Amino acid sequence: SAHCKEDQEYKNYTLHMILNRFIRRRRLNRTKATLLRPFTPQRSALRTMYSSPKLPSRVVEVEPVHTARMPIDTLAKKVLAFSTNEDLRAKYVNQFGDMRFGLLLEELDSMAGVTAYKHVIGVEADVITREESRPMSPIILNEPITIVTASCGKLNMYESLKMDYDLILEGKVVNVGNSSMEINVLAYSRISSTFKKKIMEVSFSMIAMGANNRPYMVPRLIIENEEDKILQQKAIDDRNKRIKKGKSDLIINPTQEECLDILRLQKEMDFDDRYIKMSDTHLESYTVMHPQKRNIHNKIFGGYLMKLAFEQAWVTAYSFSNQRPIIKSIEDQTFIAPVEIGDVCLFYSGITFNKGNRITVEVDTIVKDLHLGKSTATNSFRYSFEVRWGNKNVVPTSFTDFIKYVRQKR
Repeated sequence: SAHCKEDQEYKNYTLHMILNRFIRRRRLNRTKATLLRPFTPQRSALRTMYSSPKLPSRVVEVEPVHTARMPIDTLAKKVLAFSTNEDLRAKYVNQFGDMRFGLLLEELDSMAGVTAYKHVIGVEADVITREESRPMSPIILNEPITIVTASCGKLNMYESLKMDYDLILEGKVVNVGNSSMEINVLAYSRISSTFKKKIMEVSFSMIAMGANNRPYMVPRLIIENEEDKILQQKAIDDRNKRIKKGKSDLIINPTQEECLDILRLQKEMDFDDRYIKMSDTHLESYTVMHPQKRNIHNKIFGGYLMKLAFEQAWVTAYSFSNQRPIIKSIEDQTFIAPVEIGDVCLFYSGITFNKGNRITVEVDTIVKDLHLGKSTATNSFRYSFEVRWGNKNVVPTSFTDFIKYVRQKR
């Protein structure tokens, strides 16, 4: 009986130690959670306010269809009637009387989201919160599906943007993976009722996420005609190039010729005022992310970030060249992490390379945690501008700037 009593006391002691360890760990986790999530009342209020947004009476309740689709089934269109809608023209016009390119970037990203949802659920739906009336019905999904922008491919400009004609935006899914979708978005100027001219083309990579942020299987894509085969192959090639370029950007070994070129530029900078340090071209601005620019997942709309980044890049190029820069192309745009409502975003820009009348600007978006003093990179953008004449040259003076210069020059 004495032996049984000792065993029982040992079991009670062990259970007591386990409970104490569990309580201490739980208290520690609560302390960490409090430290990692400052301003809890404000963030909690935001979550409560926007977790169940009040939707209009026109609500489409749908269930995702997992049957295969053809690219034509995913086609989504939108017309910006600049020729007849004076209010729309007033909204999009800039100080030079031309179109605000940043607002157009918002529309392109929105069109990619509408196309992706149409492929997954079979109906068109609004993906952002608009100040004006919604042209499409909001949706309630029977399954928790989130579609996010992973990256934006190179944007090619074929013609200048003119507000004398209506602008037609068309999006279509051209390739799919397990949970990814490659979407091709085109912009046309409607010259007449029977003729339209292609002025812009860009591709988006979208990712579908299901419950617990797990990959969601999207419907397969049926490719039959030759045009769709060409678009699919182009999407595959572009994706492989992005993967290869992403790996090569991680490890950049400058050649001897590139090092000698930088030394030559640095020597010339001492005697010529036209050579400017890359660090002297850096600009930065801070913006608070307000809930009016949220998407249907209550994150900040990616197109809004693209607009802010473009305007920052345009000012940087203008400040460097002292001439009005014209956008010619946009390199790959990467979305690393989502931006939450209430975040403070730093847009950090600088000239990374220039040659002749071409200027390349890189913009990094960084979320600043003002309470903890931490920074998190969320987006990266590269823009190529053209000016009338090139009279300045940028010179890297630090190792980081040297790597950016070599990467862009290649």
